[in-house]
Amino acid sequence: MDAGTIAALIIVGIVVMVGVAFVAQSLENARQERHRQVLALTDHARQLWNSLHGIPPVYLLPELRQFLIAELTRCYRQILTLEPRHPQANGQLKQLNELAQQPGERQIDTLTPAFTDHVSGQQIRTELKHLVNHIVRLHSDGLVDKAQAQQQINLGKALFSLVSIDIGLLTAREMEHGDNAKAALAHYSTCLKHLEKLDPLLQISSRVSYVRNKVEALRAEVTTSAKQTAERPEEEEDEWQKFVGSEQESWKIKQDYE
Repeated sequence: MDAGTIAALIIVGIVVMVGVAFVAQSLENARQERHRQVLALTDHARQLWNSLHGIPPVYLLPELRQFLIAELTRCYRQILTLEPRHPQANGQLKQLNELAQQPGERQIDTLTPAFTDHVSGQQIRTELKHLVNHIVRLHSDGLVDKAQAQQQINLGKALFSLVSIDIGLLTAREMEHGDNAKAALAHYSTCLKHLEKLDPLLQISSRVSYVRNKVEALRAEVTTSAKQTAERPEEEEDEWQKFVGSEQESWKIKQDYE
């Protein structure tokens, strides 16, 4: 074997080794990219599950619930495409299929408070805020089209406002039970104004009617109380004049007697 053949074989060997290394590196890069995508999808799913379980049924409108289930389903199917042997994806898809078979009920137009303390209300507001921000990111990443994203974002913001109103109603009830009708009236009036703005989108006519009746009843109570307060000094003055008059009469009788 001459020197030229040996050199050629060496060059071929080097080319083969470089080729094998390139293929191996490409496969490793692809594996790492798939792993990165799976991690991103897993985090995406975690946040969607938090919203599905963290938002009370009163605020989880059927269309919002359907959106969350659909997004989670798409997410796990994509995970299985990237990683067919993923240990949890198939089980999660089965659970989502069962949830999709259960019709979501519209409970938003209720007079029963969804929470009984301010901390719980703030937690629900935070969960809705996270959901809205997540939908914005989904749209930015091209995973949700603009029309669908905007619809769900508007819905999420409206529900965020509704929870804020319910926190205000909780304060109004506390004022009312504390016999502070004037302060309660102020809180109920503010809540009514915001509820009326949300009614066309959320269809909460029963809530609006309930708070409007509260406002009217408290306004009448406050007006009556103000009138009674205004009349009280006059009554006290009349009583004083009667007393003074009777004292003067007694003094006159005494003088006549003497």
